[in-house]
Amino acid sequence: MTLMRIFIVLLLLGVTGCESMTAFYFHPSKPYYNDPQDFGIEYQEIVVPTEDGEQLVNWFFPASAPVKGYVVFFHGNAENISTHFASVYWLPEAGYSVFLADYRGFGKSTGHAVLPVVLDDMRAVFAAVVKLSHNDPQPVVVMGQSIGASLSVLAFSHARNFNPLNVPSRKPACMVIDSGFASFPGMVRNALSNSWLLWPLAYPVSWLFPSNFEPISYAADYTVPVLQFHSKDDRVVPFSQGIALRDAFQNVVWQETTGAHIATFAQQANRELLLSFLQGCHSGMQDKKVSFEGNLTEKSHPKR
Repeated sequence: MTLMRIFIVLLLLGVTGCESMTAFYFHPSKPYYNDPQDFGIEYQEIVVPTEDGEQLVNWFFPASAPVKGYVVFFHGNAENISTHFASVYWLPEAGYSVFLADYRGFGKSTGHAVLPVVLDDMRAVFAAVVKLSHNDPQPVVVMGQSIGASLSVLAFSHARNFNPLNVPSRKPACMVIDSGFASFPGMVRNALSNSWLLWPLAYPVSWLFPSNFEPISYAADYTVPVLQFHSKDDRVVPFSQGIALRDAFQNVVWQETTGAHIATFAQQANRELLLSFLQGCHSGMQDKKVSFEGNLTEKSHPKR
């Protein structure tokens, strides 16, 4: 999206209220661009219903036995899960089942993404994974990239009284934050400030966005271990945003990386660090498979 298009969208959304302004952050695509089967990846299509009747269509990559844990993955703000699984496709071979979540309005999911509804959807997805794995001792870990990282900080904060299935012990065991940012209005200011035409509007326009959805305000609430990656070369989310978020956490392992935005796990060293971190999150491995049942819809796609 060009800066001029951003400006036009902002003008149109500005008359509809602050909550509608948050739709600006999301740029979904309906068609799938890649099929994991084409890359030899076995997966299942899982539908999670929302409280307001929408359908969230997600992908599940089962781990090779024995299962060490579950990773709930929330991607960035554009396209859909079909263009983001490159970051996590390798985890199942390392023993971690991955649940790739799509936001409402992305891919086959129904509805329209807007805050704070998206946060409720993320908690519903996490609760579904908890329900599917609650008999296993393996941890359920939340991993977010870009806006998915920042939304995860909001969605799973204890300050929001998050309590999946009324089982307090099954909150996220650990958090993985990749290329996340500390402030939503701050990101708007950054985008507009990069234009010689729109920079005078950077602060006035950012004030139109609700200030109660600030990841930096919720980060200090986390007591679980957090692993955070951010590239000093990131041209989408400024490195300073990552630093600000890092400094707000109580218990964070920080890894400065290099390369493009969300290209973190193209580097083997970062994969190894993630696996080491996940290893510290789990205990009591058992050779078990997840069985999808209840009000979730399953469609299997075996390896080709």
